[in-house]
Amino acid sequence: MAKKILMLCSSPRKNGNTNTLAGWVAAAAEEAGAMVEVVDVTKLKLKSAGCTVCMGCQKRAKFECVIRDEVSTLVKRIPGFDAVVFATPVYFFGPNAQIKVVLDRMFSHTKIDMKTGKYTHVKGYPVIGLLATAGGDLNEGLNICKMIFKTLAEFTSKKFETLLVPLAPADPAELLKRDDIKKKAFHMGRKLAGK
Repeated sequence: MAKKILMLCSSPRKNGNTNTLAGWVAAAAEEAGAMVEVVDVTKLKLKSAGCTVCMGCQKRAKFECVIRDEVSTLVKRIPGFDAVVFATPVYFFGPNAQIKVVLDRMFSHTKIDMKTGKYTHVKGYPVIGLLATAGGDLNEGLNICKMIFKTLAEFTSKKFETLLVPLAPADPAELLKRDDIKKKAFHMGRKLAGK
C-alpha cells in the first residue's frame, strides 16, 4: 500500500530555497510510489493568529482544535497520514511564524490531566519530517529548529526524519546547482515513501 505523505510548506517565497527542497523531496517520494499532498500553509485562512490557549480542545473527547478555520481542518487530518513533513525557512533562530501557527494548534492532539500532569495523545501519529533552510550555520537557528521538531516526534510518533541546509544561498537559483543537496532530498523522499 502506498505511503501517504503530507508536506506542509511555510515559505512565503514560492521559488525560494525551502520550496525547492520540498519539491525535490515530494518528487522523489512520488517517484517511489507515495501519494504526496502539498499544502501551502501561507495561504490558509485563520480566525486567530495561533493557539489562543482557550483549552477548548482539552474539554472535548475528540482530539481537535475548537477554532473553526482552515488550520484546524488541516491539523485534524494529520493522524491520517504515514508522514507529515514540515518545510520551513529559519529566519531568526527557529521555524517561521507560518508553520508555528500549525505546530501550536497541534496542541489539540494531546489531552493533559492538569492534576497529575499525565497526558495522552491521538493514536496513529505519523512520522515527523523536517526540511529547513537557513542563511546561517547549524549552530544557529537550524539546530534550534531541529530540536523543536525532534521533540514533537519524541512526544508523538518516535520517528523523525530531517534534512537541514545551512548556509543556503541568498539567490535561490544557486540552490538548483547543488547536486549534493538534491541527492540528499531525493534520498529523504524515497525513505519517507518506504524505499
